[in-house]
Amino acid sequence: MNPHDHQHLFAAQKGMSDAITAMEKLVPAIGLARQVTEFSADRRKMALSKLVVEYMEEEKSTVAAEHKARADSRYQEQMKTILRETGEAERTISTWTLEKIKFEAARSLLSCEKSLLSM
Repeated sequence: MNPHDHQHLFAAQKGMSDAITAMEKLVPAIGLARQVTEFSADRRKMALSKLVVEYMEEEKSTVAAEHKARADSRYQEQMKTILRETGEAERTISTWTLEKIKFEAARSLLSCEKSLLSM
């Protein structure tokens, strides 16, 4: 066996190692990111509900109170914040998924290279 044969093995192992390192860096953020995305709808409902309750004190109609709440600049600002945070969380989750795919691909390549070398 010549050293050139092992180059592919080393490259696959490095790919796995790099993916693991990237995933380890994401560990603190991935839990929070999943929580942010999971509760995004609840956060939007809560933001609206707070203002609807406020407007219900001056309106007789629930529908009118909801329309006023949706038009309120405080609701608009909260929605922007929630959407920005959800977008950041989705990017973190996507990065995690990408690194996981890279790891799996490198592991598969390593397995194939080992099989070829043993022939």
